Amino acid sequence: MGICVSKQNVVIPEVYNPDIERDLAEVHKALEEEFKSMGFPTNITLRIANMEWYQLIKYRQIAIPSDVIFPNPNTKEVIEEACDFSQVDKFVIKKNSKSFLNKTPQQIANVLIKNFNDETLKVRALFRWLASLNLNKIDFDKLMEHQMRYLLYKLKNNKATYAGVFFYLCSSVKIKCDLVLGYAKSANYEIGENVDMKNINIWNIVKINGFWYLCNPLFASRAIIQAEKKYSLIQLFFKKKDHSTKLEYNYNEGYFLQNPEEFIYSHFPAFSKYQLLAREVTLQEFQDMAYLRPTFFQHKLGIISHPKCIVFAEQSRNEILIGTNKEFPVRFDGEIFISDQTVLDAHLAQQIQNETINPNLYVAAFQNRDKSLLIIRLRLPQTAKYKLRIRVSRDDIKNKKNNYQWCTDYIIEYKKRDNISVPPFPMTSLYELGPNYIARECNFTNMFPLLGMYTSPNKNYTEIHFNGDDNEYEFYVIITSMKHSSFSLRKYCISMFENGLGLIRFFFPSEGEYGINIFGQKRKIDYHCNCLCIKLVEKQPEEFFPPICSYIVKSEENANYTLVFPENEKSTIGKQRHFFKLKLRMEDNFQSYQECHKSIHFKMFKQISCQFRIELRWYDEKNDRHDLSMYSFFENSYEYVTFHINFPLPGMYKFLIEGKELNSTKQYELVYNCYFYAVEPDPNSFEFPIITDKWRISETHRIIQPFRKLYSNEKLLIQIEGFKADEMIACRMNDNEIFHLDFFNDIWECEIDTGDNFGDLIIKAKIYRNAIFFTEILIFKIFKNPIKKLNQPAIEDSEINTENEKIEEVNNSETIDNSKNEESSENDIVKDMKNIPTVQIETIENVSNTGEIGEIDWSLKMEEVIYISEFLPDEESDDGSDETPTINEDENERNREENGIDDEKEEKEKPQQHNAEEEVAKKALNLQNAFKEKDYKKLKVAIDKASVKPINPLLLKDLSKANELKANLEKIRGLQKRILKLDAKCIAELNQYNQPPTVVHLVIKSTLLILSIGEVQTDEWKECRVFIKYTCSNSILKKIKALKILNVHPGIILRAQEIIDELNMKEVMEASAGAAAFYLWCKGNIDIYKKIKKDEIGKSQPANKKSQKNIFSSA
Repeated sequence: MGICVSKQNVVIPEVYNPDIERDLAEVHKALEEEFKSMGFPTNITLRIANMEWYQLIKYRQIAIPSDVIFPNPNTKEVIEEACDFSQVDKFVIKKNSKSFLNKTPQQIANVLIKNFNDETLKVRALFRWLASLNLNKIDFDKLMEHQMRYLLYKLKNNKATYAGVFFYLCSSVKIKCDLVLGYAKSANYEIGENVDMKNINIWNIVKINGFWYLCNPLFASRAIIQAEKKYSLIQLFFKKKDHSTKLEYNYNEGYFLQNPEEFIYSHFPAFSKYQLLAREVTLQEFQDMAYLRPTFFQHKLGIISHPKCIVFAEQSRNEILIGTNKEFPVRFDGEIFISDQTVLDAHLAQQIQNETINPNLYVAAFQNRDKSLLIIRLRLPQTAKYKLRIRVSRDDIKNKKNNYQWCTDYIIEYKKRDNISVPPFPMTSLYELGPNYIARECNFTNMFPLLGMYTSPNKNYTEIHFNGDDNEYEFYVIITSMKHSSFSLRKYCISMFENGLGLIRFFFPSEGEYGINIFGQKRKIDYHCNCLCIKLVEKQPEEFFPPICSYIVKSEENANYTLVFPENEKSTIGKQRHFFKLKLRMEDNFQSYQECHKSIHFKMFKQISCQFRIELRWYDEKNDRHDLSMYSFFENSYEYVTFHINFPLPGMYKFLIEGKELNSTKQYELVYNCYFYAVEPDPNSFEFPIITDKWRISETHRIIQPFRKLYSNEKLLIQIEGFKADEMIACRMNDNEIFHLDFFNDIWECEIDTGDNFGDLIIKAKIYRNAIFFTEILIFKIFKNPIKKLNQPAIEDSEINTENEKIEEVNNSETIDNSKNEESSENDIVKDMKNIPTVQIETIENVSNTGEIGEIDWSLKMEEVIYISEFLPDEESDDGSDETPTINEDENERNREENGIDDEKEEKEKPQQHNAEEEVAKKALNLQNAFKEKDYKKLKVAIDKASVKPINPLLLKDLSKANELKANLEKIRGLQKRILKLDAKCIAELNQYNQPPTVVHLVIKSTLLILSIGEVQTDEWKECRVFIKYTCSNSILKKIKALKILNVHPGIILRAQEIIDELNMKEVMEASAGAAAFYLWCKGNIDIYKKIKKDEIGKSQPANKKSQKNIFSSA
């Protein structure tokens, strides 16, 4: 890509031709109008201008004389690809000894370049050596005038200039170099103010392999470090400033052979030819230009929305866009300053003095999905002048976290409107929102959403998920909002990390914006020495984790339902710290939050012997807690423990599992917790037996039966397997009757009668052979049998069936009539519950079936490639004032119909009815004509007039067809609007290709064919490049703007489809972002065209080259 840096690319005449100056002037005149239409200059448009100028020079075969300074079409990036500077730098940096500096400048220059034959490397050696010298570390004693040390001494004492020294070195080895006088935005420059004309700066222009390049050894060598003079960080507004300055020697690569379109942002030469720009920049434009430092360009950034340094912000919401390069990933940090002359509002001043202000409340920065755009949104606190500073760093996991470099400043002149109140952004822990390098350090991959700030497509909740190692890392979430406290928002957020998947689901309590802040670290168990007992004691876990990433999500409307997770902590549910200490493992694919029906059971696997304790909580409609642990149970075995839960009531449950090593004297600790939302409860749920600690300390036993609800007056078989005891009995508490259990084949069993009354059935055992007392191990609940409560007096035969049906119904439901159990308070606890919540099920509303199944929304796909700001002012619509229909007559007619007419006036109605019929016919005719012409404006007017209620049934068919066509035309307009917002950087990227990837050529070929440029003209890429320009009258974007897609011949559409049919979005996107935009535009327009013109497409064939010529000539 690009133009190679060699002498072959510039034509140098052997004999000077006096007509060349005239030819160059003609080239400039030919491009003058095009350059004017580019608008205010940016680094991208200036680069395009240089390329277009040079292409026209080559096309006209103009030979440029060697002494003429002309615009440079090359870029530093191409030089860096062709030349390895590392060996040069390594060699010259060491040449700073006193003995070496005692040589003459000419001797030094010859030594520095002796190992290099290429002009580029020679210039690099001289520049890098000079700019790397730290003059504070050089010994200047016993100087002699011929020595290099003497020249450097004069340089240190401002009696010589860096540019002059570099010029001397280059001239001594016959490298063409010149001095350039002009104005520079140096340390004393204040952004937005006029350049001091008295402060003259000097830099160099050097010729390498036939092309001219710019450099400034002074700026590359050292910099003045000083505090802001007229602005203060908002949070430090009342702090005293340090006005000291410091001269720091530190090599800056940005000022060596900097591209002219970048150099102009900081240097303005007295003579315009030294700009090396085809599109010359004026002094006023130079002063108005955004303040961009070399770091900005070194990180492949570009200006998109605001090319000027001052942003006048009168609206409450503002946005700044900066282009990035997805092949060179970067991350951002920033600061917001406020003018020292500002009179602070009382509320803001109070926040600053109390140190409760967070600057992140006023700035939200995030990158788009494909990392090609930085989006900065501002909500400033009061009317004032602000300075927005942006820092950038290479998005490399090896980079230090604080390794950000200052790249640009903007002055924001904000005037707040009194009638508009916009709250600040929710609190976020990081400056840049969305997935970042910290998440990658934690091996959190596939984070979604990709956007750091987004509007939730689901009005009930939002979801963030990612892949990661839940055994190695842990995280927690803090939700922030300007309406609610973080503590109150905990109950609306559930976060899980298990089975390699991290999931955060936040249910919106109301519409508005919310900050989702994720904090995390490695799971670790630290120990410290307990000096009293000289042993390692486990440290308490850290309360706060470092931030990983932040999101801001917006809910635009109130939710249909909101789930609440009462008593939810900030940490994730599921595995807790003690879970890993006990070396536990959950069964595969088990989730710690689930929507359940009636019951659930799951397993937890073990490596060491453990004992457990469980608790089941249910929350009513008021979020009050109720203990329903009797509806949960577990069975402990050597390899795993099985948990059983029944859900007698609808709503939210929280299940807690505590554990410790078997027979340990330590306290139980939480190992796992989870939430279950009972969508469908089971009214027949039974209470599990209550277990005691004697039951918990064994891993060998389990209940075979009964494992159900027990009723009075029934016989049942009790079987318990594996419990080690000398003797076991069952005892009814209501009458103290005792049953002895027999032991056979490791099973205790006995058949018992539950008795006439309800109460407890207790299983006791003698654990040891010589034990005197029995120990309780299990307690079963016995409920009153409702069948026995039914009165059955002598009745007629006809009533027997009815009564039996009642008995059968009660028996099937197993529901106890508690109102009849007057003699006991031991009723089923579920029957006494109040405030039972209504089950909330998500519903889908307003589903439109207008789209076909599998239909692709190409406009949405283009959003991933081309971002359109919702805050920046849009271009004026092409639509005229006639788009708004006049419907006064229709409204009058509607009012007359709504008021009604008496029977006595029936005869007078007839003329009016006749007029109404004429009006309906007129509306139908307008609809049909607009449909036939397929003109969006006329169609919209006709639809609006025909849609005035009540709608006449005769218009419904035409109205339906017209609305369908209107929807398709709106899609075409949407595609056009988005493609016309294509970044100039994408156009420049396409234009730079000498020979692009095949997919890129095919996409452009298809696009140009739709734009009436036949394949004969586009088979060669060099012919396509003629149209890939940013602003010329022949540019591809101007042709798209003028295109009426439905006027294109169907044969052309079919051939354009053939060209790109075999391509897919992924391969095009990998080749070029610009080509991807044109690919989506073509695919979208072709699909819509085929839907609108089905009949014409069905009768046509793809147009070959000969047919194309005939079609275009007849058009």
